[in-house]
Amino acid sequence: MLRSRWRVLQAVSVQQPHLRDTEARVRRRQALRRADIAARDQRRRTRYASFVKGLAMPRTLACVSTIVLAALGVGGCSTIGVSPPEVPGVIKAPADQEPFLEALATGAQVYECVPKQSGGYEWAFRAPEAKLTSRLLGSDLGKHYAGPTWEAPDGSRVLGEAKERAPAPDPNAIPWLLLNAKSTFGTGVFTQTKSIQRVATKGGITPTESCSASNANQFARVPYTATYYFYRSR
Repeated sequence: MLRSRWRVLQAVSVQQPHLRDTEARVRRRQALRRADIAARDQRRRTRYASFVKGLAMPRTLACVSTIVLAALGVGGCSTIGVSPPEVPGVIKAPADQEPFLEALATGAQVYECVPKQSGGYEWAFRAPEAKLTSRLLGSDLGKHYAGPTWEAPDGSRVLGEAKERAPAPDPNAIPWLLLNAKSTFGTGVFTQTKSIQRVATKGGITPTESCSASNANQFARVPYTATYYFYRSR
């Protein structure tokens, strides 16, 4: 970091010999800031690469490396510190699967006002739109969108298919779900996914606004949060 900042200072000094000039000082500060941002981004990429490498390890090799442990801030021999949540029996994952990733989702459930076959109008669910983050790292784990699909920064994706559901403890929240991994794409974090649980939901229920001919085909985004658990074969 210090060497990088020194090189930036040298480059700016050569290009701007009169650093006492106000414009030169401004450029110097901007150059230092760019160097700091670049270094910070590189550290984040390194931490994420270590995180992904740890997730890809099978359970028999789950005593993760010192580098991964340092990045995650955990220790010991585990599956990256992910434990299955307490859920109703109907949405428990199969016994031959284990959780390997927890993702916190923040975003919206998207609905559209559409005509009903029986007459009138109703809000129809269309898709989720959410950002995924890691509770352990506090960093970006990707995004969640129509499909339903979960996509990691490494490009890997998993397409889910709802299998079971259970009412959320909060009556004003969307239900908890168990989904099968219908298909996966790419090579990375989500490639090994077999099942997905949606739990700890808040918000996201059908809009309370009126739905009628006057606002037909209108979309409504209802804020929601949830926690998703991803399972792989043991």
